[in-house]
Amino acid sequence: MLAFGLVWLGVRDPRQAPRASALNDPRTDGLFVEVAEVTGHSLRTAKAFAEVEAAVQDSVVVKAAGTIVLTLFDKNNAPLLHNGDRLWIGRGAERSVRVADPGGFDAGAWAASHGAGHEVFAGPGQWRLIGAPSLLDRWTDRMRNATLQWIEASGLDREDRGMVKALLLGIRDELDADQKQAFARSGTIHVLAVSGMHVGLVYAVFMALLGWWGRKKGARLVRGSLVLLFLWGYAGLTGWSPSVMRATIMFTLFTISEMSGRQGEPLNTLFGAAFVLLIWDPLMLFQLSFQLSFLAVLGILLFYKPIMRLWYAPNTVLHYFWSLTAVSLAAQVITTPLSLYMFKAFPVWFLPANLAIVGLVSICVYAGALMVLFHQVPYLGPFIIWCNEQLVQFLGWCSRFFADLPWAYPAVRVDALQMVLLYLLIALVAVWSFWRWRPARFLSVAVVLVLFISWASTANQRNQQRSITVYAERERLSLAMVNGRRMTVVADSVDVYLQRKVELHARSVGAQITASVPVVPELQTLRSQGLPIIALVPPGRMPEPPQPDVALCVLHGNGRFDLDSLLARCPKLQQVVLAPDIPRKRLSYLRQWFVDKAIAVHDVDRDGAFILGP
Repeated sequence: MLAFGLVWLGVRDPRQAPRASALNDPRTDGLFVEVAEVTGHSLRTAKAFAEVEAAVQDSVVVKAAGTIVLTLFDKNNAPLLHNGDRLWIGRGAERSVRVADPGGFDAGAWAASHGAGHEVFAGPGQWRLIGAPSLLDRWTDRMRNATLQWIEASGLDREDRGMVKALLLGIRDELDADQKQAFARSGTIHVLAVSGMHVGLVYAVFMALLGWWGRKKGARLVRGSLVLLFLWGYAGLTGWSPSVMRATIMFTLFTISEMSGRQGEPLNTLFGAAFVLLIWDPLMLFQLSFQLSFLAVLGILLFYKPIMRLWYAPNTVLHYFWSLTAVSLAAQVITTPLSLYMFKAFPVWFLPANLAIVGLVSICVYAGALMVLFHQVPYLGPFIIWCNEQLVQFLGWCSRFFADLPWAYPAVRVDALQMVLLYLLIALVAVWSFWRWRPARFLSVAVVLVLFISWASTANQRNQQRSITVYAERERLSLAMVNGRRMTVVADSVDVYLQRKVELHARSVGAQITASVPVVPELQTLRSQGLPIIALVPPGRMPEPPQPDVALCVLHGNGRFDLDSLLARCPKLQQVVLAPDIPRKRLSYLRQWFVDKAIAVHDVDRDGAFILGP
């Protein structure tokens, strides 16, 4: 099975396709693509993964293959893409090589986990729709658009409407950053992604509504067929998102088991669903959403009943809340090591937050579905809309309440080795608790000692770390210097967006922001122990005094740079960074000028963040 998986991964990886080389060919100046998955839409941009079908090289159409990240932009009104759309793109693809900001979202790694190694940006007049989606895609798109129109027609304000869209359809375009951050800090961000919980609600509702038909064979077959229809209809309504597909396949197996009258084994069903999905797309194995959702369900299947047996609730109400607690603990215990490794933080109040929010989300989903169906009914519709407003506002208040509690989201940094050790520790403790295998106790103590030694070594490395980072900010200069556990931020201005980026960087490297330095319009020299001397060079003439110790220059601003004087006054200059606030028409000239002088140059606008150091 392992050998088959490795072979199948190579066969199905779009980057290894025989005709994928056409994307790297400089002669490619046009592409024919089919939209595989729409990933986002805003007023100015539409984003999707697209499968390449052919390429245009020297006015000749040749066969091509591969997956690209497609972005269509229009400053007035971005187009609305649909799964299955076939497009002609009047330009070639570029490799996704941008360096991500430390602690920030790594768009390149995210694209690579979907098999996309190239990206295309196309504006008005650079693309054309040449083919409609399939009949199934057209039907699901019409159903999805009708649902969105019904939500728009309900009259909810933007914030409440965005919450309803996220809960029902997984569309988070209208959620602002503060809302998302509140759910992340409270440990309940998973409720905003339509996933297994939502599919489980659909499954539970229709099984309950149709359960009175009985257990006879005919009743089971008809009931199961209707449940499958509703499950897959909901999957299409959400745009066939991977998280929904995982849960849909799993509940499909549950339904087939019930239709056949056989007893299903949940653990086998989970792995069976994973196997089917990986046959379809083996790259899912490397997607964080797949890993977290699979581990969460695995944790519930393994640990829910043992946790429930720790205490027997004396009444129905306490039993309900204890069951929610057991589910949250079971899911959290097995996803925590991976979450710590990826997000470098732990939501301390996840347990009470999930008790309050998950149950509330279930009510919001049902209320949102009723609102979509009955919002135009006199008296009943306005009442349901009012109830939805109160529910989503209370939901937002709950998330902010837990997010703002003391020590809500402390930094906890775990590397890959420590993550593996944590999983090994969980397995050993579980083996001792469930099967009383005595050697597990001594092995657990040994793993804890290795963990402490690893954490001590990592802490010592952080005390010695030195780095310089120029952030990939648009149209402004911002950089950070890390010296041990101290971080100095240098920026034109610090707004909420940059503040959040800097905090993520500091969290990822284990540093504290100790100083903030503004950028001045004159030549500015930055010095820090253990780091090379940095010169921030604005346009205009260089000052007369030489800068013999400067090894790194950051050029920024709009204007003409005195390049000859720069080399004359900085004889030890080894590398130049071009800040993103330099107009693009000057960047190509500056890059070529420094390349001709054999000086390393990094264009932040093109290459992403500049990072000097670990």
